[in-house]
Amino acid sequence: LNTTSAEGRVYTPFGTLFANWTLSDSGMSVEVTAPEGTSGIVYVIAESGTGVTVDGGNSTTILTDRPGRMGVVVDGGRKHVVQSV
Repeated sequence: LNTTSAEGRVYTPFGTLFANWTLSDSGMSVEVTAPEGTSGIVYVIAESGTGVTVDGGNSTTILTDRPGRMGVVVDGGRKHVVQSV
């Protein structure tokens, strides 16, 4: 199975959560829009020594809970783009 992208939505009591991701030779990109007043962690596939950007800038807080993935906290209310670089 060579899936390189997916998208979806989840209806929550707070509003709709939209997400899509793409995987390419240059890394992983995740776009997420969460309801206003919410926050969450977005994880991307990222090898050791790589970085993560949020909305085109460097993220100051990187969460690593297991090898091969990194996460960042994002707030709801607007679209965010999280990328491994």
